[in-house]
Amino acid sequence: MKIGIIGYRNHTSKHINSLVDSKLVSNLLVYVYKAKIINRLKNKNKINYTCALKDLENCDGILICSPTITHKSYISYFIKKNKYIFCEKPGASSKLEVQFLKNLKKKQKRKIYFNYNMRFSEIDKYFKKCFSQKKYGKVQFIDIKLTNGISFKNNFKNNWRFKSNNNFEKISGNLGVHYVNLLMKFFNKFDYKKIINLKTNKRNDCSIILMRSNNLISTCFFSYSSPYNDEISIYFTNSIVKFSNNNVFALYPRDTFDKKRLFKSPPKKKIGSFLNKNDYDLSNKKSVNYFLKIIKSKKSFLLKDFEDAIKSLKFFL
Repeated sequence: MKIGIIGYRNHTSKHINSLVDSKLVSNLLVYVYKAKIINRLKNKNKINYTCALKDLENCDGILICSPTITHKSYISYFIKKNKYIFCEKPGASSKLEVQFLKNLKKKQKRKIYFNYNMRFSEIDKYFKKCFSQKKYGKVQFIDIKLTNGISFKNNFKNNWRFKSNNNFEKISGNLGVHYVNLLMKFFNKFDYKKIINLKTNKRNDCSIILMRSNNLISTCFFSYSSPYNDEISIYFTNSIVKFSNNNVFALYPRDTFDKKRLFKSPPKKKIGSFLNKNDYDLSNKKSVNYFLKIIKSKKSFLLKDFEDAIKSLKFFL
């Protein structure tokens, strides 16, 4: 297959590597916006560069990895050409652009895949497994914490993460949107939401609160100004499941007592571990492979995935 990709640097370079590694891809055409940049880039292996968007019309599928403000125009261009489209989240940058996506025909929506990274992650796999375990009971509360201290690094002093007013470039929309999308996948909708962006003294932190009508609550905390931590806790009626340091633990049974017959924390049992320590990169690779397999089979993407992407997008607008 011949695949086109819009963008060539940073995160996009990982997708380029995945495409080059795939046996399904015979030719990769990389679109670069500025012609003068192409002079610095060399065609190699399966890769060719172009600054003419029209050249991508002969491709079987298109990956849109350009800035968010360009997503709508590229989607509009290639959906009219009846192309399969892989678009990096969020897919739109305004309510007007969201309306454009919602107004697409169903057959067009089924040709678009928005890349929300958690969809092929180990976390997604274990969420699915844990929610199906009747012995754990009903889920009541989900707590997500993902933090590191990059805001204090000198080379991040003028980084776009700390200067932009765009919600999707703040930590809430840039990082938090992946986890909101994951929650949308399993719980469909939330009746209450609140986003608290904190930005003082170069901090870029965010708290997100979500609640369903059945009183399921989820809280998320994302920070660029705290020590590193990557942890998820899911509280069920009969157990607690914790994700920590690429391992998954279950604490049960609920009614665990000490010698005085007072409640104590249940014993912790390891129920799994991530196959790849860098789950984020592996999930991205799986997303690209999924996209290629759909094109090869000439099937369609799930309409629910499209609708979940729109819900996640609207959450931050």
